[in-house]
Amino acid sequence: MPAPTGNCLLYLDIVPGHPVQIRKLAGVRRYAALRGWDVIGVPRRELDRTDVRDLLARHRPVGVVVEGSGRRNAFPPRLFGRTPVSYVEYPVEETAGRAPNVSIDDNAIADAAFRELSLGRPAAFAVIGHRHPHLWSLLRVRAFRERCARAGADCIAFPVVPGESTERYEARLSAWIASLPPKTAVFAAGDSAGAAVSRAARSAGRHIPKDLTLCSTCDIPEVCEEAPTPVTSVHLDFERMGWLAAESLASGENASVGPLFVARRRSTAGRGRREPWILQAVGIIRAEACGGLAIDELVVRLRSAKGRPVSRRNFDRRFREAMGHSANEEILSVRLESACALLAQTDMPVTAIHDFCGVGCYSNLDALFRSRFGMSMSKWRARNAR
Repeated sequence: MPAPTGNCLLYLDIVPGHPVQIRKLAGVRRYAALRGWDVIGVPRRELDRTDVRDLLARHRPVGVVVEGSGRRNAFPPRLFGRTPVSYVEYPVEETAGRAPNVSIDDNAIADAAFRELSLGRPAAFAVIGHRHPHLWSLLRVRAFRERCARAGADCIAFPVVPGESTERYEARLSAWIASLPPKTAVFAAGDSAGAAVSRAARSAGRHIPKDLTLCSTCDIPEVCEEAPTPVTSVHLDFERMGWLAAESLASGENASVGPLFVARRRSTAGRGRREPWILQAVGIIRAEACGGLAIDELVVRLRSAKGRPVSRRNFDRRFREAMGHSANEEILSVRLESACALLAQTDMPVTAIHDFCGVGCYSNLDALFRSRFGMSMSKWRARNAR
């Protein structure tokens, strides 16, 4: 097989327009630009009619990144001969010891989703995977069920039926949603499954977030925010995955990417409680916490409407009863999530980030960050920055 001589990198088995793979490809391109390489994306449909060896002979790439999510065909490392190859979300057992693989930490996702859904003290947990039994979906479902088991909680799983029609799937999902106990917390392995649950809940007459709460994974805004009830989602940095996959062509090192934060939307805002003013308070916090919002200011803004709290003490009590934690803890979570996003996705100096998170000084934010994540902001950035 010809040795690599060109200045291009191939990214194999992609689905054009797929929102997750668009982000991975952006990460591959960012790294390649530093090395002076061009990037050629090879769609799945082209691989259906073109042999990989022909592609290698034609381009003589400096390396190949293979997309593993939703794969239909196997691309073992031996197929690439002397051309360096790395994998993204590919079955680890098929690459171990032979090529680097960038995987997702499904246990960390399960922990993050379980914490978010547990805040409202749900009566039951449920989990749903992708409608097609992709490996990544099966792994996330298993990880969440194991997380529930460790907490001594039962978890109801929606069964996958491969090859069923869209109509049958939607009817079955609607019936499953209708059968869930009140105050069930639902985890969806991906955003498309989360959006499907949101639609099914509406057709089944189940209210999110008053009756059910819902958290998914990936945090693709164009999917989560277009659902009938916008879906809270565990944010995964797919652009970083693409960067690491390209970088590992030289390093040969495996990598695992965990969640950055939970992007909270309306599907967990009520935590299953029937307190409309609480939903309004949570909405204000999530929109304005990083602008320096104070609890006393929030109480004054909520006080004018009939039936809402008239004192700070009453507000604190009823917010905690409804949410399972205090309003101050909600504000802190929003500020720390913003700090995580700025650390991972920008080159902003660590000492300046507090100005954009509603915290008075760097030392205060770093202390809060250490308390929540067990490490400094600088160390966290070193592990998670793109």
